[in-house]
Amino acid sequence: LEIISNEELTYLIWLNLISNAIKYNVENGQITINLWYDEGLIFEIIDTGIGIKEENNMTIYNHFYYEEYKNNSNSTGLGLNIVKKIVEKLNGTISHESIEGKGTKFYIKIKVKKI
Repeated sequence: LEIISNEELTYLIWLNLISNAIKYNVENGQITINLWYDEGLIFEIIDTGIGIKEENNMTIYNHFYYEEYKNNSNSTGLGLNIVKKIVEKLNGTISHESIEGKGTKFYIKIKVKKI
């Protein structure tokens, strides 16, 4: 399967979500990446990290949002906001599921052209 999409923007999505999965994971945690095609390019990034506090689930895509955690003093809180805007620019959708203390899964679907 070959597809056409914006390589640079897709890379920024991956870079940010994988970086967050690493940053907010627990020691010896696991990160799973799934990628497939079903009427669009679909990918999931799942971590076994700290998760997102339930009261913050609606605000994680806002400017300057980030979870307080060990080594995130370099976090700007802009990453997920930028990812959401890129996904929307690519005519895609982003959603997530998270349980505090258990981990987070991001699900992204982007419309692409098959060649």
